Amino acid sequence: MINLSLKDIAQITGGELIGDGDVLVSSVLTDSRIIGKSSGTLFFALKTTRNNGHKYIPDLLKNGVNLFVVSEKPRDKKVHGILVEDTLKALQELAFYQRRQLQGKFIAITGSNGKTVVKEWLFQLLSTRFKVYRSPRSYNSQLGVALSLINADHGSEVYIIEAGISQPGEMERLEEMIAPDVAVLTNIGEPHQENFTSYEEKTREKLALFRHAEVKVVPADCVPLQKLLLNNFTGYYAWSYHSSYGASVSVMSTGKKSVLTFKGRINHEVSIPYTDRASIENAITCFFTLHASGFDPKEFEIVFSKLEPVAMRMELKQGINNSILINDSYNSDIGSLAIALDFLLQQAGSGKRIKRVILSDIVQSGKKPEDLYDEVNKLLEEKGIDQLIGVGEAISDHAGLFTIPGHFYKSTGDFLKDIDQFHFSGEAILIKGARRFEFESVTEHLAYKVHKTTLEINLNRLAQNISVFRGMLKPETRIMAMVKAFAYGSGSFEVARHLQFHGVNYLAVAVADEGVELRNAGVTLPIVVMAPEMQSLDTLFRYHLEPEIFSFDILDAVIAEAKALGESSYPVHIKLDTGMHRMGFLPEDVDILIGVINDQNFLKIESVFSHLAAADEADKDDFTMEQIHLFEKNAEKIKSGIGYEFLKHILNSAGSERFTDYQYDMVRLGIGMYGVSAAGNEDLKPVGTFKTMVSAVKKVKKDETVGYGRKGVLTRDSEIAVIPVGYADGLARLLGNRTGYAVINGNKVPYVGNICMDLSMLDVTGLNIKPGDEVILFGDEPHINTVAEWMQTIPYEVITSISQRVKRVFTRE
Repeated sequence: MINLSLKDIAQITGGELIGDGDVLVSSVLTDSRIIGKSSGTLFFALKTTRNNGHKYIPDLLKNGVNLFVVSEKPRDKKVHGILVEDTLKALQELAFYQRRQLQGKFIAITGSNGKTVVKEWLFQLLSTRFKVYRSPRSYNSQLGVALSLINADHGSEVYIIEAGISQPGEMERLEEMIAPDVAVLTNIGEPHQENFTSYEEKTREKLALFRHAEVKVVPADCVPLQKLLLNNFTGYYAWSYHSSYGASVSVMSTGKKSVLTFKGRINHEVSIPYTDRASIENAITCFFTLHASGFDPKEFEIVFSKLEPVAMRMELKQGINNSILINDSYNSDIGSLAIALDFLLQQAGSGKRIKRVILSDIVQSGKKPEDLYDEVNKLLEEKGIDQLIGVGEAISDHAGLFTIPGHFYKSTGDFLKDIDQFHFSGEAILIKGARRFEFESVTEHLAYKVHKTTLEINLNRLAQNISVFRGMLKPETRIMAMVKAFAYGSGSFEVARHLQFHGVNYLAVAVADEGVELRNAGVTLPIVVMAPEMQSLDTLFRYHLEPEIFSFDILDAVIAEAKALGESSYPVHIKLDTGMHRMGFLPEDVDILIGVINDQNFLKIESVFSHLAAADEADKDDFTMEQIHLFEKNAEKIKSGIGYEFLKHILNSAGSERFTDYQYDMVRLGIGMYGVSAAGNEDLKPVGTFKTMVSAVKKVKKDETVGYGRKGVLTRDSEIAVIPVGYADGLARLLGNRTGYAVINGNKVPYVGNICMDLSMLDVTGLNIKPGDEVILFGDEPHINTVAEWMQTIPYEVITSISQRVKRVFTRE
């Protein structure tokens, strides 16, 4: 954490001081949407190709923040701060300074996969004997590493920092900031390869982290590394499955554990509770890192045998009594608590929901308990938490340090005995605890619905998909995100709040009721209603929803309603019919439309748009271009006729991928945002994973039949898994009788017999499948496009058919 004056930071960053230089800075902020305490907070106004932090300064001033690092001279005299050429570079200079104040061994980890797991497992291992700080979650970027160092605990004995790159030239700056004593490479693989010409180039870039490190740990079997080092690993701690390259490792897996045997520089063996290849290699990396760093791995045998899974994500679920529930019950430390609290505030919205935290003891912090829980209390206060439930001996013993209302229990069992006395209703609840407190039982008690079939929505992928589209667009092009039809089956207000957080400009719904739900959930973005109904016009105005105007009837009705309510210049969106022939004004209507608009002042055109009929079908591109030219001609005619500017947009998801030259002022993202590409873009990843679990497995003899109508005839003695999902959940009957398959433990298993209303059957013969095993119905595999092909339909129908009784679970890393 920092404790510097503004004058000190100006000197560190080489910037020009503005205002009072003696003001003390205790924290930094880079995201204006997440404000804790305002006093002593220094906001870095970062510039990206898509955004400019300077535009949020007026709002931050209203919220009490008045310390800024800027690259544009501020006009407001209330601003105190520092003027620099590059605000990100200034933040990194502050991180560089902070790093030099920290004593202890620095371990930096890079690689294509496994960085976060290795970091967290090293923390689990080393924190049993030392005071350890590690960068939170996946804070491994140019910004994330800087923040990790600025917020690092002074007095730690070991610092573990994750370093990631997505393009050439980035690692050199990270290496300067981290200055690692020990540099670790996990592997080289596919992620972020698009910005590198080869694996060798990416490997060379990652090795920049090793420039000044005393100790270098690498996997010698990594082919790009072998090419760069010409098999000469002198100066490296290299491990290999083949002893010719480095210290050799052999693996013996039985049941649910693996024994790793090391020979070469060190002869030893350890047991780990995993058998998958990724976990084995991550554990091997941890073993060699300990050895190379001067620690004796033999002293950590017991910890290796109990290595806990790393929770890479938080889950957002619907809670009981209209509450929302954030489950982060797999680890507990100050850094991850702060991140989880920010997510809680984001999802709670701007309404009056009570914000409650259920928190266990924070273990292995290395701090005195009184200092630790005083810091926790301050953090909860800063984030505006209303209620606390503390669980554990340590937090209960220090209950007197907490100034917010709270209840304390010595154990999870004690809390569960009392849990029904709390009337959790309409709250935003964060469940945050160390794994040994087994808070899963708390989550299960507070989660709404017990149906084991879920649609899991990956909010990180949603944000990543938006970024992929932004990469296709000009920086100034706006985005309207389609959240109609329950956000394409994904869960409307949870998705909408995440889209709002990630800076989309508009949301679009089908009918007014969908917009009202979003407003009640605290969504403040402009919301366009694509199919307004006459009987809902008063609702539109009451909740400030912006109607699509597609006919003279609806135009006249909206004008009349606006006039009756005393509105002026109320924003509306004019739909043109350029060939879809569904809704919209035809070209011959435009002159009359202009006249009606000019004869009133109750409405103002916010945008004019049209919809492409076949943007995803290359053989109809000539027709698509006809639509685009017709739209452009008539939009210009409207602008000339009414005498003012408005937004123009015609591209949907497919159009945004295939016709980017015609993005105009805005694009509308729908199915593409949820991970379905019209152009085979593999960077767009499925957001939703439809999953369930095996209820039962039974053996059925050859020539017997399975399911209604005896359609599932068995040609061999078989094992049949029954799963609690059917066509009432959205699993189409067309998938039955071996047309489609699900995935269990990586195995493709076909549907047997007809899909039933609430149950389905899968052929799992010879695969050792057991009740409770997870079943993937669609996600990465099988992909939703594949399922749509089986169903002889389109991905839209697949995802929007998922029943409301299927619990939506939202995850964020």
